[in-house]
Amino acid sequence: MKTDTRTQQTHGARQTMWKKALVCLGLSTVLFGSGCGRAEAPGAVLFSWVLVKANAALPLKAALASGFTLTRTIEPVEQAQPGRYSRGDVIRVKLKIDSQSDATWVVVDDPVPAGATVLGTGLGGQSQRLTQTERRSGYAWPAFEERRFEAFRAYYRFVPKGVFTVEYTLRLNNPGTFQLPATRVEAMYAPETFGERPNPPLTVEAP
Repeated sequence: MKTDTRTQQTHGARQTMWKKALVCLGLSTVLFGSGCGRAEAPGAVLFSWVLVKANAALPLKAALASGFTLTRTIEPVEQAQPGRYSRGDVIRVKLKIDSQSDATWVVVDDPVPAGATVLGTGLGGQSQRLTQTERRSGYAWPAFEERRFEAFRAYYRFVPKGVFTVEYTLRLNNPGTFQLPATRVEAMYAPETFGERPNPPLTVEAP
């Protein structure tokens, strides 16, 4: 049986061309039919896929909801002057999250103004009385909380479909106008499921 050497050369050239292209693209795994990295017969269709994700540091202008809807409210606990915040005031931050479906390992991340103190960390000198009125609602309960100087974070093993709330208490220590990053809730192992909302500037006056 006579073999057409031109067909073999053409097929080999195509394979070499595709292999070089895949190396340049940095694809780790591409399947061709039942093989991996080769075509089984001349003229076989080669296919590949690439997932590209880009993050841009752009200011958030409006709330985003992709599986979670998030609202954030602030109310005074101790306020020297009604209607305005002053250094030394204590405020309560309430986060309300509406989950459109069940989710696992969800984190709620809320920024804290520079110099402010999140109460309830257990450090000496902090008033436990001010945090006793914090409330939670819904069927989602945090497995762990971080009350850090830059943010409040609550981690949930499981969040059922529906609405739940979480609150924390904050003491304002420094005067100034503070630009805050966005508040975000996200499924840690499914980052495409998230909710995010921008925060207005917070002005704290000197007493």
